[in-house]
Amino acid sequence: MVTIPSQFDIAEHYAVMAELDRSVHEDTALASQEADLALSLAGQDVQSGFLPCCGAGRHIPRLLERGVEEIIGVDLCLPLVIAAQERFAADPRVNLAVSDLCTWRSQKTFDAV
Repeated sequence: MVTIPSQFDIAEHYAVMAELDRSVHEDTALASQEADLALSLAGQDVQSGFLPCCGAGRHIPRLLERGVEEIIGVDLCLPLVIAAQERFAADPRVNLAVSDLCTWRSQKTFDAV
């Protein structure tokens, strides 16, 4: 197991990188293409999906358009998850959480990750 030095805050680093690389993080066409590819690789109808490292949720709109009925997203970066939670607050199909994937657990099963 890799130990990360305490002086390096991964969540803070990712928030900075997302801000610096907005051209990718805000590219809805690219996000749609990536979501379409993920669904095609799943090779089945995906009713529920788990999005580790969901960030600000850039793939979520396309996944919902394509019929995914439930999306659970987890990310360590508080500012990005807050932005996603605000964006999808009115959509009961989307549940997002700030958590470390190394410790996050769920009793749910998903059609795709």
